[in-house]
Amino acid sequence: TFYPASPVSGTALRAHSAGTAVAGTVTAVDGSGEPRTVGGDVFSVRASYTDDQGQQVTAVALNATDLGNGSYSFGLSLRTSATYQLAITSPSGIHVAGSPFTVVVSPDAASSLSTIDGLGLTTAQAGSPASFTIRARDRFNNSLTSGGTSFALAIQYPPGADYGNL
Repeated sequence: TFYPASPVSGTALRAHSAGTAVAGTVTAVDGSGEPRTVGGDVFSVRASYTDDQGQQVTAVALNATDLGNGSYSFGLSLRTSATYQLAITSPSGIHVAGSPFTVVVSPDAASSLSTIDGLGLTTAQAGSPASFTIRARDRFNNSLTSGGTSFALAIQYPPGADYGNL
């Protein structure tokens, strides 16, 4: 198998949201670039990113599944929103065509892990602004990085309080 010419296809190579199950297929080719029709090779798949402290983090390391016909499949679900390097290599570290691939994983939708804080939650004076901050987070605790999420706000008064005409 000529690893440097072996192509990869699939959803794993495209941007997606955290927690989305994605897949890919490696097609082994020979030195002439012709697809192989038998299995027996090993393709290592490794997805890594750099965290907030500048440390390299390996999120996934696995071997693609040999389908016995010259094709090798893999699946993964990346939960941390980050820009990943998806490396697909031979056991000795020779990359396949196009590897490493850059794959952007964005936060999923806002979830119950979102938080709210600020003085406006507990202290307010009539006629003055009272502010608070909502930190939207997805189900994997990733901070959402763009707006557009709607949140509902309900104000509750203590029982028996008289607030006049609000």
